Amino acid sequence: MKKIISTILTSCLLAAVLFSTTSCEKALETKVYGQIVPESFFQTESDLEAALTGMMVYISCRGIGTDYGLWTSHWVAPRVYGLSMTDELYRQYSNWSRWVWTPRDGAEGNGPGRPEDNWAVWQFNQKSAKITALLEDFKNCPVAETNPGLVEEYTKQLRGLRAFYMYTLYEFFGPVNTIVDPDKLNDTNYQTRMTEAEYRASIEGDFEAVFSSKLPDVQTGDMHGYVSMDFFRMCAIRYYMATEQWSKAEQLCRTIKNSGRYALITSPGPTVSTADVIGVEDRNAIFGPSYDYTYSPFEVAVNTCPNAETIFSCPVDTNHGNIWITEITNGGIYYTPGPSAGERTSAWNMGYTPWKHFHDLFGYEGDDSYDNDTRVRQFYIKGYNRSSGSLMVETPNEAAGELSMPGAAPYKFTNYKEVGHSGAEWQMEQPAYRLSDVYLTLAECIVRQNGVTEEARNLVADIRERAGLGRDLTFGLTRYYKNIWGSDPTVSKDAFLHLILWERGRELMGEGQRYEDLHRFKSPDGQHSMFVERAYELNKISDKNSNDFRDLMPIPHKIILQSNGVLQQNPGYPTTD
Repeated sequence: MKKIISTILTSCLLAAVLFSTTSCEKALETKVYGQIVPESFFQTESDLEAALTGMMVYISCRGIGTDYGLWTSHWVAPRVYGLSMTDELYRQYSNWSRWVWTPRDGAEGNGPGRPEDNWAVWQFNQKSAKITALLEDFKNCPVAETNPGLVEEYTKQLRGLRAFYMYTLYEFFGPVNTIVDPDKLNDTNYQTRMTEAEYRASIEGDFEAVFSSKLPDVQTGDMHGYVSMDFFRMCAIRYYMATEQWSKAEQLCRTIKNSGRYALITSPGPTVSTADVIGVEDRNAIFGPSYDYTYSPFEVAVNTCPNAETIFSCPVDTNHGNIWITEITNGGIYYTPGPSAGERTSAWNMGYTPWKHFHDLFGYEGDDSYDNDTRVRQFYIKGYNRSSGSLMVETPNEAAGELSMPGAAPYKFTNYKEVGHSGAEWQMEQPAYRLSDVYLTLAECIVRQNGVTEEARNLVADIRERAGLGRDLTFGLTRYYKNIWGSDPTVSKDAFLHLILWERGRELMGEGQRYEDLHRFKSPDGQHSMFVERAYELNKISDKNSNDFRDLMPIPHKIILQSNGVLQQNPGYPTTD
């Protein structure tokens, strides 16, 4: 594997050519490019290495080109898509955020919009089938005879990647018609959906395969960004949590937590003058004098990635930077207060956090200053209009010339070391998995199996203490939480589980976990998912019972039509024109 990084660009080209010629592509709109086919390509070990790398770069981002191109295949797209349907992120003009989506919503290919919705996720079905075809090609190539150990190792790694793709599909659509049987690759007919048992057995078998591979626990040096064993452990944890296999998730959480490879960041960062990091022309005319600012341990953890707490993050390079900032930030606003106040952003203003959700997260016991929890610093709650210089707030004083700000601005994943950078230029990495996620997930596993234990309380207290709330779990509870669960979260299993849910909301905002979390937790009355409950509480829907079907996303309508009724749409969605 020593040559992987140096062959990335060639690998991507070869993989694109190769995958377009595999026999499973009837349902994937087959196109033939040139004369490179499995029979002439898989002749050497380097051929196999290139093909493996060509699939793996969709996770690492290495060598895929510009940030815009990432959305056609990269896993960040489903993560942001999922967040846009939750309470965490409202994307303007999005039917997914407004909860009025239908099977016809979504952008296919790169037409009027990029596939950043159900089309983005559905492409993972194609990639899973491509892996099945690749596995068959590996098995039948000459290298399988000359170096069977290498073929076995690469096969295990590919199966891990297929497990990741299939779980992502499962998360949004439930079991689908992924081709995992190589005998079905030449079938020109659409396949029916797999049963729940079949689909889960395939995912779990693939995870078992990759766990027996020789992948290192962590990739370092030139291999940074390539998938690791801990990456697949985190993927499996998400799958086991979604399927309520608490003991298996607990075991993997303990493996990572007790490995000694990672550590919670508990020390504050440097104290700086805002004058050193703002870097905006004529800033004094808008913002007034500078002031000192000390970075909290939480800000260090999320804004200096990768660091001791990072389990996996997507590398950045000169072709693509920090996608989150470009996607979310409003380029028409200067933000203040904070270390990046006034920073110019190359941004598309595609979302904000609804004010109600912001208050539910940080409205601590009547204290409207929001200073108790340093995690509030991942949001801007004030701004200045770039054109007029007018102050923008939640409730403006119009007589004083103030303007309305539609929601809190989630300005997470910004690197204070990079003065003058903005938007897609940001070169700090966006974390996908962090150790704090493992702490909270392990606590949840313990409580779901054994009730509220001392270990579970300490795990949650570790995260809250780092945020500035101390270790007393009865202190620093939000008004939202207390109105539902009271003032002592340790008195019942459900109360403590919902404390964990809301700690996850504060700690992991923007990290792609909220969609899964809201589906996994039940509403206080136990009748709905918190996914549906929160849509109701934010006035996106007026009736919960008639929207329970939205726990699963619709398969793109075009796919249903192409199958001539063989592929069944998820319940509750129309299946005809």
